[in-house]
Amino acid sequence: MANDFSFFQYPYNLFANSPLQGNFGRDLGINFRGFLFNDHLEYRTGVFSGRNTDGKGPLRFTGRFAYNFLDREKDYYYAGTNLGAGKTLTWAAGFDAQASYYSLSSDVFLDHPLGNAGSITLNGAFQYMTGGTNPASQYSFASLIPAQTVEFLELGYYFKAAKLQPWIKFENESISAKPEQTKGMLVYDFNKQNSSSVFGGGLNYFFNGLGTNLRLSYISRSYNIPSGPDTFTSKAYGQVWLQLQFFIF
Repeated sequence: MANDFSFFQYPYNLFANSPLQGNFGRDLGINFRGFLFNDHLEYRTGVFSGRNTDGKGPLRFTGRFAYNFLDREKDYYYAGTNLGAGKTLTWAAGFDAQASYYSLSSDVFLDHPLGNAGSITLNGAFQYMTGGTNPASQYSFASLIPAQTVEFLELGYYFKAAKLQPWIKFENESISAKPEQTKGMLVYDFNKQNSSSVFGGGLNYFFNGLGTNLRLSYISRSYNIPSGPDTFTSKAYGQVWLQLQFFIF
């Protein structure tokens, strides 16, 4: 529902110099996708190059399984909203692994009419990831990806008559690094300085369905900075964003 990807969606997979050497989540490899049980269960499995510094690195393996309890969803991404026309409830779980790095995640998406005025949309996810604890290994991710959990939640309501969708969102990255992952820093200090959260909300106006819309949002990120021995001060900065979207196909 927000203007763009969530803050922690690609924390280590965004750029070529990121730990997983991604390109906005893209990677080179082979992916398989299909549907079972009358198209209610979707599976995706893939083998990718991942991080490869010398041409001999281990392969990266991914997988995701999603079950559609109501309407069948066959798009590559969740719709974000069906503008009051759909009945979607999907639960999914996935994994991502290469060498000492692995990530386990689960997400749920609900988009369903609620009352006569419109429909509710709920999007939530939980992820655990770690780079392992063997920094001496040539292909180790220990010093690149500390152990952590990431939580994500979006909630909105679409008013059919007004074509408006107010929404709120919350994201949290909680670092729980092991001593082998902190590059010599004290574990408490490392975890405090690298943990942060995001809260915000906005209003979407769909004046041409999903084809054209106007989005206004405010997002605030909170983080910790050292203020003394073993003490930290919470800081935050915000962003106001107005965006007009066109979809041409």
